[in-house]
Amino acid sequence: MLAVSERAELRALSDLEPWELTQSDRRALLTENVGDFISFLQQAAAAGEDHWGIVFSSPRSMPRGTTTIGLFVQRLDELMDRYPGDDDFRNAVHWLQP
Repeated sequence: MLAVSERAELRALSDLEPWELTQSDRRALLTENVGDFISFLQQAAAAGEDHWGIVFSSPRSMPRGTTTIGLFVQRLDELMDRYPGDDDFRNAVHWLQP
Protein backbone atom coordinates (compact mmCIF):
# COMPACT_ATOMS: atom_id res chain seq x y z
CA MET A 1 0.00 0.00 0.00
CA LEU A 2 1.17 3.47 -0.81
CA ALA A 3 -0.02 6.50 1.17
CA VAL A 4 0.45 9.86 -0.51
CA SER A 5 0.21 11.65 2.83
CA GLU A 6 3.20 9.71 4.16
CA ARG A 7 5.56 10.48 1.28
CA ALA A 8 6.66 14.08 0.74
CA GLU A 9 7.55 13.49 -2.91
CA LEU A 10 4.02 12.29 -3.61
CA ARG A 11 2.20 15.13 -1.80
CA ALA A 12 3.36 17.65 -4.41
CA LEU A 13 1.91 15.67 -7.32
CA SER A 14 -1.19 16.68 -9.20
CA ASP A 15 -4.19 14.37 -8.76
CA LEU A 16 -3.62 12.93 -12.20
CA GLU A 17 -0.16 11.63 -11.30
CA PRO A 18 -1.21 9.27 -8.46
CA TRP A 19 -4.08 8.09 -10.68
CA GLU A 20 -1.64 7.28 -13.48
CA LEU A 21 0.79 5.67 -11.02
CA THR A 22 -1.86 3.35 -9.59
CA GLN A 23 -3.03 2.45 -13.08
CA SER A 24 0.47 1.63 -14.31
CA ASP A 25 1.06 -0.45 -11.15
CA ARG A 26 -2.32 -2.19 -11.57
CA ARG A 27 -3.47 -0.97 -8.16
CA ALA A 28 -6.77 0.36 -6.93
CA LEU A 29 -6.86 3.86 -5.50
CA LEU A 30 -8.44 4.96 -2.22
CA THR A 31 -9.39 8.62 -1.97
CA GLU A 32 -11.73 11.12 -0.35
CA ASN A 33 -11.32 13.40 -3.37
CA VAL A 34 -14.44 12.39 -5.27
CA GLY A 35 -14.70 15.56 -7.32
CA ASP A 36 -11.35 15.20 -9.06
CA PHE A 37 -11.08 11.43 -9.33
CA ILE A 38 -14.59 10.84 -10.67
CA SER A 39 -13.51 12.82 -13.74
CA PHE A 40 -10.64 10.39 -14.32
CA LEU A 41 -13.14 7.52 -14.22
CA GLN A 42 -15.36 9.32 -16.70
CA GLN A 43 -12.43 9.97 -19.01
CA ALA A 44 -11.39 6.32 -18.89
CA ALA A 45 -14.95 5.20 -19.66
CA ALA A 46 -15.26 7.68 -22.55
CA ALA A 47 -12.00 6.36 -24.00
CA GLY A 48 -13.10 2.74 -23.54
CA GLU A 49 -10.20 2.14 -21.14
CA ASP A 50 -10.18 -0.17 -18.15
CA HIS A 51 -8.99 1.00 -14.76
CA TRP A 52 -7.83 -0.93 -11.73
CA GLY A 53 -10.56 0.24 -9.40
CA ILE A 54 -11.22 3.07 -7.04
CA VAL A 55 -12.53 3.24 -3.49
CA PHE A 56 -14.10 6.46 -2.32
CA SER A 57 -14.33 7.37 1.32
CA SER A 58 -15.78 10.29 3.18
CA PRO A 59 -14.54 11.86 6.40
CA ARG A 60 -18.20 12.25 7.33
CA SER A 61 -19.26 8.61 6.90
CA MET A 62 -15.89 6.97 7.60
CA PRO A 63 -13.83 9.33 9.75
CA ARG A 64 -10.29 8.23 10.41
CA GLY A 65 -9.08 8.64 13.95
CA THR A 66 -7.88 6.65 16.92
CA THR A 67 -11.42 5.53 17.76
CA THR A 68 -12.48 4.65 14.20
CA ILE A 69 -9.37 3.33 12.49
CA GLY A 70 -10.28 -0.25 13.39
CA LEU A 71 -13.61 0.02 11.56
CA PHE A 72 -11.89 1.65 8.58
CA VAL A 73 -9.36 -1.20 8.35
CA GLN A 74 -12.11 -3.80 8.84
CA ARG A 75 -14.15 -2.39 5.93
CA LEU A 76 -11.09 -2.32 3.67
CA ASP A 77 -10.27 -5.91 4.65
CA GLU A 78 -13.84 -7.01 3.88
CA LEU A 79 -13.62 -5.29 0.50
CA MET A 80 -10.35 -7.02 -0.29
CA ASP A 81 -11.87 -10.37 0.70
CA ARG A 82 -14.69 -9.82 -1.82
CA TYR A 83 -12.17 -9.19 -4.61
CA PRO A 84 -9.30 -11.62 -3.91
CA GLY A 85 -7.87 -11.98 -7.42
CA ASP A 86 -5.41 -9.61 -9.04
CA ASP A 87 -7.94 -8.57 -11.69
CA ASP A 88 -11.14 -8.88 -9.64
CA PHE A 89 -11.40 -5.18 -8.80
CA ARG A 90 -10.81 -4.04 -12.38
CA ASN A 91 -13.26 -1.28 -13.29
CA ALA A 92 -14.84 -1.42 -9.82
CA VAL A 93 -15.99 1.71 -8.03
CA HIS A 94 -16.80 1.29 -4.37
CA TRP A 95 -17.94 3.67 -1.62
CA LEU A 96 -16.53 2.66 1.76
CA GLN A 97 -19.33 2.66 4.33
CA PRO A 98 -19.41 2.07 8.11
